[in-house]
Amino acid sequence: MEILSQGDMLFNKELGFYEKEVDVNGINIGISIHATPENIDDRLVFGNKVLNWYKENEQNVKQYAASQLLEIKNKEWTDKDEKEITGEEFVNLMSIDDISISDQTVDFYFNAGGMFTDHSIIVRTRGENFDFIQAIV
Repeated sequence: MEILSQGDMLFNKELGFYEKEVDVNGINIGISIHATPENIDDRLVFGNKVLNWYKENEQNVKQYAASQLLEIKNKEWTDKDEKEITGEEFVNLMSIDDISISDQTVDFYFNAGGMFTDHSIIVRTRGENFDFIQAIV
């Protein structure tokens, strides 16, 4: 398991966050942590908790997105000659791209596999228990 530490995170002064590429379940993704030099150590502890939680709950995150967006995909983002997709197909088309950690929320950014043209799927959670807030395109 990869552990985040301040020494290997790059600080993006312009945008005000630390960033790094990490391996999550065999996929190289970006992770950004919105923090200051004063609170980065605490934020890194939470960042490691986020990575561990996601590794164990990847399918739950994707299934939540499907539960919120499948109907929209099939009713509003399907061409006339295109068949509707199932929840399983929806989940299988998603692949994680980035994780963004702020003070109150964690956003999981997914490549939508063409389901919503070039748009991403974002699943937002809140707090230490990662309560689902929303899934959006």
